[in-house]
Amino acid sequence: MDDLPAVLDILTIKYPNVALDIREGSIEKIQKATIDGKCDIGLVGPTPHLAGLIYHNYKRERMCLIVPNSHALAHITSTSFEVALNYKFIGLDDQKRITKFIAERAAELGRTPNCATVISSAEAQIELVARTNRGIAILHESAALRAVNPGIPIKKQSLTDNWPTRA
Repeated sequence: MDDLPAVLDILTIKYPNVALDIREGSIEKIQKATIDGKCDIGLVGPTPHLAGLIYHNYKRERMCLIVPNSHALAHITSTSFEVALNYKFIGLDDQKRITKFIAERAAELGRTPNCATVISSAEAQIELVARTNRGIAILHESAALRAVNPGIPIKKQSLTDNWPTRA
């Protein structure tokens, strides 16, 4: 949702008299609120479609790997998810859709990510990857691009698998 402010600016210009009430919630809560008429539009990640709702792709988001500069994978620019699974991860809590997505991709390989640390936000995840030796992380490329700068000692790597783009 990194581009949400720009999208909201466009909506405000196009529809200046429309009030926006933006709230975060689980996919299930957003779908239920939309079905119940408590909201007109809900933004959710990839999910099974429910009867009574119309779905449109909002955008596609690439997934990538971040590693500390001192990590064994830091000297390469891309790797496969299967290779990444050989290392410890700093993961997000089980309520995050990205966590479920990563677990599903690992299960397809007969593997489970080894989460050495679980945290609740992508920002904290990036900091832990950069400032500790606790593990690597998979996250949305837009978040990684914001984090990669001279002050944060991490490297962003492309994933070579055929799934790292989510609608």
